[in-house]
Amino acid sequence: MHGRTRSIALRTGMLWIMGCGSMSFAGSSGLFESVVQATPPPMRPLCAQTCSPTSSCNTRCILTPGEPATCGDIGRCAAADVDEDGVVSAKDNCPRVFNPTQTDCDGDGRGDACETDPGAYAFKANTMTLCHFDADRHISGITVELYTADVYQDSSCLHLPDRYLKREVSSVHCGFHSASTCKSRVAQRVQELAAQGYQPITDSDQDVCPQPRI
Repeated sequence: MHGRTRSIALRTGMLWIMGCGSMSFAGSSGLFESVVQATPPPMRPLCAQTCSPTSSCNTRCILTPGEPATCGDIGRCAAADVDEDGVVSAKDNCPRVFNPTQTDCDGDGRGDACETDPGAYAFKANTMTLCHFDADRHISGITVELYTADVYQDSSCLHLPDRYLKREVSSVHCGFHSASTCKSRVAQRVQELAAQGYQPITDSDQDVCPQPRI
């Protein structure tokens, strides 16, 4: 039992001698012995005692309301400018992304440069292309679904790039007929769709519909 207790204490001690993301063995032959015998300090967040742009997370402190020094989730003192855009990280609405203008068109506190808002997409146009022939096997044979893609435009203040939505435009039920017969039936359906203005850009089962998708 003594060996097991020693092992547990060693592993526990190694957790709190780890620095800001890296482990240090201090080069001392007696380190393990001192770690085993030492009482580990309370597990508290790493932060800088004195806040400055060069401070590092090498000491522990208690994060309390009003405490000026903290590394936070960016691994640096709050007074630092991690992305070097001229705005200190504590006040930067995108602390990891260069955005000196700090634009925030929707006023949600998160800068446009790192906005994760999905936008507000509405139908814009049909690409009028056939971009995916998807053959599905089921109990009654094979059915080939023919897909097109519609363009959707962001109407939010972010003005995000257009996105696309795949849409089934037609299908051909081949049953248990041969591959050549099925291919002929699909080709005939493609001709019918071409008469409606669709442009075939694929005749395989690979999805070549445009990206990014909604």
